[in-house]
Amino acid sequence: MQNKLVDISIIIPSFNQGLYLEQTLQSIINQQYPNVEVIVMDGGSTDNSIEIIKKYESNIIYWQSQKDNGQSAAINEGVKHAKGTFVTWLNSDDVLLDNTLFTVNEYIQANPDIDWFLGNVLWMDKKGYVIKVGKTEKENTFWNKKHLFSNGGPSAFMRKSCFTELGGLREDFHYMMDTELWHRFIMCGHPFVRINKYCWGLRLHEAAKMSGHNFKNSILANKNHPSWIQKEKESSFLKKHYSCSWFWIKLWKFSKLFNTSFYSRFIDRKLLGNQYSGIYL
Repeated sequence: MQNKLVDISIIIPSFNQGLYLEQTLQSIINQQYPNVEVIVMDGGSTDNSIEIIKKYESNIIYWQSQKDNGQSAAINEGVKHAKGTFVTWLNSDDVLLDNTLFTVNEYIQANPDIDWFLGNVLWMDKKGYVIKVGKTEKENTFWNKKHLFSNGGPSAFMRKSCFTELGGLREDFHYMMDTELWHRFIMCGHPFVRINKYCWGLRLHEAAKMSGHNFKNSILANKNHPSWIQKEKESSFLKKHYSCSWFWIKLWKFSKLFNTSFYSRFIDRKLLGNQYSGIYL
């Protein structure tokens, strides 16, 4: 059975996330998936991150701690050290949900010609309690060719050769680099398959790069913060290069009503308020 398990490399880009990094590492170790390698790319943290990395050093195939050019650059560099056939990244304040890697392997074995897979995401608060649920629709060639798809967060597993062939993440993107990459995959003729399972626990907190602006006490909530300008720049690029007419966008959104995944936001509400650990759905 073990020889049917694909090798998966997980890159963890991190900077001063010692408060959550241990849970991130444990969420991978607890998968008990034998063919996984962990690579930690730390941007020169000054908190307790290095102490945590050294604590789990026996579970980490490679790590470094030095100033880098941001998350995208750290992930690209991490992929260079990866030996897995498939790669993904996991933010150092987020977690992999239970049994994700075995499920991903099942999808890869069932779809040998597919180069990348998109999962689903649970949102959770800083303590790891689920605050938002809802799966995204299955892959649809017609809509996807029009660059209409729900990315489901950064829970993607990609064939390393394909990631490298397409040049990896754009290092001038710091917020929507995952979405931009997905569009590039599709544009270059690489369709995806949706993993109909929650794979990733996305943690919302004041210091989170993508969600910090939702908290009034976060400096990221200030619209004069440089992050707002960068997000607008990236959003404008995506609209310019990968958008389609409002007619197709409206029709695509309407079509979601006929996809069973749309109703998971109601069916899965039983997960709200639960700790992420132990969730497998």
